[in-house]
Amino acid sequence: MKEVPSTSENHQERLDNIKGELSVLPEIRFLAYDKTQETRDKLIARYPGFKEEIEFIVSVIYQMLDQFKYNAVTGNIPSQSARREESSALNISFAESFYLETSYILEHLDEKDYIKDLLCLCGDLARQLGTSREWMTARRGLIGQVGVYKYMDRLDLNPELAAPKEDAFKKVDFWGKSGDKKLAVQGKCAEFVNEPVYIDSREKLDSWVSQEVDKANKIQSVRKKEDARRTINKTKNDFIGIQRTYTKNKEIQPVIIILPWGLINYDDGSLKDEYFKDNSINS
Repeated sequence: MKEVPSTSENHQERLDNIKGELSVLPEIRFLAYDKTQETRDKLIARYPGFKEEIEFIVSVIYQMLDQFKYNAVTGNIPSQSARREESSALNISFAESFYLETSYILEHLDEKDYIKDLLCLCGDLARQLGTSREWMTARRGLIGQVGVYKYMDRLDLNPELAAPKEDAFKKVDFWGKSGDKKLAVQGKCAEFVNEPVYIDSREKLDSWVSQEVDKANKIQSVRKKEDARRTINKTKNDFIGIQRTYTKNKEIQPVIIILPWGLINYDDGSLKDEYFKDNSINS
């Protein structure tokens, strides 16, 4: 039977002990993959009933290592083909980390205090490694993934996490089902949207892009304006990319879901109930 950490098992004491054991790790630029693997094995031996919890924490360390390596690859490898090959491998590694971490949080979403404390531990660990900024970006992505999954679940779209390679190369975060259609879903979160966005056709995409470009041009903050433009362009490119990938399979419907950050609890990725009424989104 699968052992699941519970808030009733004094998880805080265990997490504090794990944090203490991780305190020996050096800054990320001095940390090797084999040292991280050695640390993982020691922790699993000490906490055999909490292997998946250890895997989550170590996955975050690997994620920070991959990000550090990715930054080095994009800046220091002169060969474009070599950069592309190395970046491709790292993209898969990133996707595998997100898959593991998202799955774990979804399994424990009812244990809000536990998830909050676990993510706080990861934040403390990131500061120790000198990767606080990278962790904040990774955490937003992780929380956003959980939020989109829960949103799809609320709409009875039967969400399933896509395989890491599908995420890395086909831009598919989730699979879902609506009627006789299989949904290939790319999920996002954004500050500039005020309500959930659901795009499942090229016509809806073009209409949404046109409206949002006009809105973005009126944003006063330069940073927020650029963030909005990037999200709009990426939304368009991702939808078209998924559409082209599955153009021969008429049973697969490309879908883009964009959630406002205000809909999601940043502590654990759960959805705020005030946005819902009778299991549907208030508009």
